Amino acid sequence: HAGCTELQWIGSLVPADVLCCAEGARGSLLPRLQRHCPGGQHRLQVRAPTLGLVVNLQNLNTETERRLKQLSWARQFNAGLFRRIEDSTGVSLENIVYYRGPHTHYYVCTPSLPSLIKCGVRTPGTGQTNDVKLRGIARKLADFIGIPAECPFLPGQVAATLFDFTTTCR
Repeated sequence: HAGCTELQWIGSLVPADVLCCAEGARGSLLPRLQRHCPGGQHRLQVRAPTLGLVVNLQNLNTETERRLKQLSWARQFNAGLFRRIEDSTGVSLENIVYYRGPHTHYYVCTPSLPSLIKCGVRTPGTGQTNDVKLRGIARKLADFIGIPAECPFLPGQVAATLFDFTTTCR
C-alpha cells in the first residue's frame, strides 16, 4: 500500500466481522483501527495464564562465569532438557533465555502457573507472590544454568520479578 495515506489504507480493507491480528504488544494495526473506526468493538486477547520470570544476578567475572555460554532453550525443541529442569527445580518452563553481561547475569523464562503454585511461589486465587520462595526458585534455575552460587542477586526488585502477559492486546 505504498503511497496511500493511513486512512486510505485502512479503508481499502475488505469489510469483515472479525479481524485477527498477531503482530504483538507493540503492533500498529489495532491503534490505527481504534482511531479510524471508533464505533467498532476492539477486544483483548486473553489466553491461559502466562507468566514471565526475570532474574538479575551480579557477575563477579570469575573464570567459571567467563566460560558460561549464553543460551536460548525452548521446550518444543528439547523436551528432555526441560524435564531435567523441572526435576531439578520443581518448575515447569516453556522456555528460558540467558545473557551474560559484563556486570550481570540475566535470564528470562516462562514458568507455568501450576508449578509456581505447587512450589509455593504463587497463592491460588489471589495471585500473591511469595518473594522468598520466588528467589529460591530463581536461584535453583540459576544453578541449573551454571551461574555460581556466589553470585548474589542484584539489590531491589530487579533481582527476581514475575510479570503477567496473559492479556497481550490493547
